[in-house]
Amino acid sequence: MKNYYFFTSSDLNNNKNLNDLPNFGEFSKDAIDNIQDLEILMKYAFNVNWFKSKFQKFSILLIQQNHDCLFFCAPPGSGKTIILLSNIIADLDKVNIIILPTISLCFQYQQILDGAKIPYLTINSSNKKLTEKTNLIKLGLTSPNLFAKKINVILTTPESFINNNTNGLISSLYETNKINRVIVDEAHLIFQCGLTYRPDYLKLLKYLSKLTQLQIIFSSATLTKHAITKITNNISTNNYLTVRGCSFKNNILIFKIYKENLLDLSIYVDTCKRLNIIKKYITDTEQFKIICVVRRKESIPEIEDIYKKYKFQCVSLYSDLEMSVKQRNIEKFNNTTDIILLTTCGNLIGLDIALCTVLVHHAIPTNIDDYIQDIGRIRRDGNFGVSLFYATSTTVKSVKNLISEQTINLNKSEIYND
Repeated sequence: MKNYYFFTSSDLNNNKNLNDLPNFGEFSKDAIDNIQDLEILMKYAFNVNWFKSKFQKFSILLIQQNHDCLFFCAPPGSGKTIILLSNIIADLDKVNIIILPTISLCFQYQQILDGAKIPYLTINSSNKKLTEKTNLIKLGLTSPNLFAKKINVILTTPESFINNNTNGLISSLYETNKINRVIVDEAHLIFQCGLTYRPDYLKLLKYLSKLTQLQIIFSSATLTKHAITKITNNISTNNYLTVRGCSFKNNILIFKIYKENLLDLSIYVDTCKRLNIIKKYITDTEQFKIICVVRRKESIPEIEDIYKKYKFQCVSLYSDLEMSVKQRNIEKFNNTTDIILLTTCGNLIGLDIALCTVLVHHAIPTNIDDYIQDIGRIRRDGNFGVSLFYATSTTVKSVKNLISEQTINLNKSEIYND
């Protein structure tokens, strides 16, 4: 079996017969029967009637082949989450670890797992259910077999994964063969964040390299070939497969705006003017929702005042806000039309932006390539959407150049110093 597979846009959206899959003859009869049984289970667990594409079916078959390492690289809306969660249903007395970038994305997974009645433990910086969390960690340390009967999924973040308490739990489960696989979702952030303000993302690879007997899955819409090479080198594996998909969206217009093309001296006033122009082309029956991604959270109150001056309703989402305030603001954004959500790059991850009409990036100091994944998530209903990407004059090395030109060393001093 080769180590690279490519699926076109039609493969991502059409549910074709299993015998149309690549290397169909190499899969056992039990594997084929199992995926058909999974389709039945999916209806009851996740309210999904069937796998929607060749990409999903083939990826699930590959998971069952127990390859050391798998990379699933496909655009938003291709059903990667279902691929990651489907095999958990059949894993009895085994634990699957899912590493997620944000607390908000952990919360989304919690809702999915609650609906499927799959027991889980969330380990992150949130203080919710702290006593229950502490007791379950103690149970995993003292009786991993009983822990695996109670818990099927551990949801965590990179920072919490490498924490000493979590290390002890994972080590206990690993030594007793109670971990099935580790899944790293939104894996492009290993370098996008790990080389800048979240170095624990890079440290994560060093810890994963110790789990040599586990299957590790990386999922992302934008992992490059260079990034995959760096990851496999750092976790010391040669037995890996990459499944990549592409799609063409003709309902999203992307405008890259430079300073010399501004309609005003202020990029924020420029945004207000452009939004009023765009709104003219939105029908009265459609909601007009805007998400603005800014560089620094400290700028959000000032930017919010400018938008309100131009008669836009605003809510904000950033790390300093209490969780209850965040949830209230997200609820208001979801239930209100003609509204702007102000946030930062880190808080955008895990936010459901499928119905967002306009996504604005305010002078984020990286290549637009790093945000194609976010842009691709807007207007997944097929309606007209717009991306306004304000280019920055700040001279920085892009993440793409860093991972293609430098050898990644997990020593922090060598990452940050030339």
